[in-house]
Amino acid sequence: MQKSGFFTLLSFVLLTFMACEGGQTAIDPNAGGNDENGENEGVCGASAENATPGEPAQLPEGDAPNLDCMDNPEVLEAGQNITMQGCLDIFGIGNMASPNLKVAVYSRDQDPSTEDPNYGVSDVALRTTEGEMGELADACAYKGYYRIEGVPTHERLIVKIYDTSDDFSRVAVNTYVYDVFLRNSEIAEGAVNYEPVVIYNSSYDSIPTLAGRPIEGGQVKYDNEGRSVVAGEMHDCDGVVIQNTNVTPSYDDSQARLVYTDGDADDPKPDVLRNSTNSDGIYVYLNANTEDACMEHTFTGCILDGGDCKDIGSATIKVFPDSVTLVNIRVSWPVVE
Repeated sequence: MQKSGFFTLLSFVLLTFMACEGGQTAIDPNAGGNDENGENEGVCGASAENATPGEPAQLPEGDAPNLDCMDNPEVLEAGQNITMQGCLDIFGIGNMASPNLKVAVYSRDQDPSTEDPNYGVSDVALRTTEGEMGELADACAYKGYYRIEGVPTHERLIVKIYDTSDDFSRVAVNTYVYDVFLRNSEIAEGAVNYEPVVIYNSSYDSIPTLAGRPIEGGQVKYDNEGRSVVAGEMHDCDGVVIQNTNVTPSYDDSQARLVYTDGDADDPKPDVLRNSTNSDGIYVYLNANTEDACMEHTFTGCILDGGDCKDIGSATIKVFPDSVTLVNIRVSWPVVE
């Protein structure tokens, strides 16, 4: 069974940014990135520059990361259309699936905020749902289950988990998971099990200030205004997280902040002095600009190479107001024959 793999990351993002109280800086929603003198360098801010890590890249156990796929990408056979199904993971107070949740699957080139999903959408069945789906939901930890037929393997996908209740009744914020990649090797009886995660309002609302960077607009959700959160990990060719990777966003936006953790596996906290990933490989970008001209962001990972920082992978996504976007950066993607 394939899980979304973001639970540890979300614990860090949504529950540990609580250390900085007071001293908050007033922020205009989606204003451009300004320099220290307050002069606007562009609609979205100047291009960000990377910071060279102080130590060589390594895996959590100390081995060197596998970067062979940079020059020799994995080659896979053609994908198949399968049934994508599984339990729903929920991050937030309540811990049970609620009515009106949906899971939708998009192709990588779609806009999941406005377009109909190419590969289908499913209501999340609850334990009160009649028939097989209700029985499957009842067996899940959070009592929610979905199933979508006709989803391709060996293709980068976007999965969106969202709440279709009215604005006053919604319990979840829109959650976008980029680059979900299902493999033929995972198929069992025509299906691949994948457990997506959705963020409930209770957790999203707990994101506080980090060094004067609140998530602007988060107090009023579902109004298509305000900023967003992006989080993910840096992976090598084997899918193992890489320590000592600098992750650089597209823009030098003074109203946003990219941070890493202190590496404490039991109680991770932000380390605002680090300029590279710790042993968990996590990066978090707070208060991402969601303005139309600036909503596309590229996150590039680089590692120490001599005295320079060598790019080893990147991920380009769109971010949307009042949402959480999850994306892991990979060294290389497989080539499908």
